[in-house]
Amino acid sequence: LKEAIEILPKLPDTEDIGIIRTFLKENLPFSGQNTRDRYVPYIVNRLFPEGKADRALRSLARIYPGSQVLRDACFYRFCKAEPLMISVYNDLLTPAIGYGRLERSKIRDYLTDRYPSAKVVNLSTQAIVNSLVAGGLARSDRNKISFGYREPLIASLAFVIHSEFPLPGMYEISSLEQKQAIGAMLWDPDKLLPGLYELRNQGILAKISEIDRFRQFTTKFTLEEL
Repeated sequence: LKEAIEILPKLPDTEDIGIIRTFLKENLPFSGQNTRDRYVPYIVNRLFPEGKADRALRSLARIYPGSQVLRDACFYRFCKAEPLMISVYNDLLTPAIGYGRLERSKIRDYLTDRYPSAKVVNLSTQAIVNSLVAGGLARSDRNKISFGYREPLIASLAFVIHSEFPLPGMYEISSLEQKQAIGAMLWDPDKLLPGLYELRNQGILAKISEIDRFRQFTTKFTLEEL
């Protein structure tokens, strides 16, 4: 994930996944060809799961290189491609959010219990930690990760909302709050509604309605149009 975030702003302007694969093989920062070949499908399959290098993510990468906005977008795509990250959020991060830290051994024990026959638990533990750190959601040392709720950046929130609700239309605010991929971003739940209003104020969302029990927001763009 770290290497993907760094190289995304440099990708050629094409949706052709073959051209993207060739570019990655030639430009990933590893001296060994075998290593570069191994990393290419990791990046392509997680960030471009539909088999094309969509313009939305490539455009965002060029506008926000090296930023938390780009880290958020890539971490979101990573979580969608790797449902285990959603489980880690639900079962480990959420119960520990009040403490602000989690022992790395808890992740290892969780994976051991969940996949008792797996032989890559230590590597998988490291991969989960690396992903949280690369996405800007956590800090890490040898023994623990430190994390907490974050205020959503407006561009990040817009990207994720239009990914979760790809067709322009009216949606229940509660449905946004219940999306597990949005929860996994560790955004402060109390900041989501103010974020929606800011998107409306900037003309990105068409409307927000809060009448009695009916709380809805209306999108007007597809992700690519956004």
